[in-house]
Amino acid sequence: MDLVRNLAGGVARFSVGGEHYEKRWLVSGYFTGQKFGDRSKDTTIVDSQTGAVIRAAGRPYVSKDIDVHVGAGATSVFKVNENSSGRQLKLSDNMEVPLGETSLLTSGALTDVAQIWAAGPQLALRWKRFLLKGEYYHIGVQRDHQAQTVHLPSLGFDGWYVAANYTLLGTPRVYSEKTAAFTTPGVTYDFDPATGHWGALEVSGRWSVTDLYGTENQGGEGVNGNQQTVWQGGFNWYPNRHIKVMLDYAHFIVTRSKGVSGGVNLFGRDGNAVVGRVQAAF
Repeated sequence: MDLVRNLAGGVARFSVGGEHYEKRWLVSGYFTGQKFGDRSKDTTIVDSQTGAVIRAAGRPYVSKDIDVHVGAGATSVFKVNENSSGRQLKLSDNMEVPLGETSLLTSGALTDVAQIWAAGPQLALRWKRFLLKGEYYHIGVQRDHQAQTVHLPSLGFDGWYVAANYTLLGTPRVYSEKTAAFTTPGVTYDFDPATGHWGALEVSGRWSVTDLYGTENQGGEGVNGNQQTVWQGGFNWYPNRHIKVMLDYAHFIVTRSKGVSGGVNLFGRDGNAVVGRVQAAF
């Protein structure tokens, strides 16, 4: 999940590590640093972030029609960037279908942060053309009680998702040993109505909950986080192996947040969205 992945991983970040995979299992581990460009965006940074990510996954059962995946991942930020305001961090994330640049889900600005960690299991099951997968994670935020006279509480956040896909046309999703994850549906023949070829098509659904409310005044007096729940469904069409066309409907429920910069989402919001997207990969 993006929120956890971006704590100490993600793209455009310094990292050193490695991974090894076999037919039935994969292990990986990386030591990471700050994101590239952090010091350009904030010239007051005097000490950079360091962290680590690890992952282990396996396939305890495999047959022609059934494929089972189990795994676990963990990430730790040993220290966050320190700038003129100390060691601060704000956790936030958008919906699976982003609604502009504003993220309604937020923890609020967390000050006096000593360390952050996250860990959780993952499980997936493929049965013929049907794929069901899910993941849970817990995030822990430790405070540095020696840095401030007012001792802010340590925090615990939770999140999970359950997603399902069913391939209507094309080759169903298969397991990639190199990434320990299921790939996109395969396109047997490129889209060509004249010859009766329509590419690959799947129907998808997803339910996710992320709770960034740990306790009252978690970011200081009057600063609270909130919770986001999203129900989403749609179709993914692959006219060829380079193009993906998505049509999604999402219903979202986001509780209110307090003390957030810009006064975003003071009263909570819920709504519906219909979004179409086109992606190209070469």
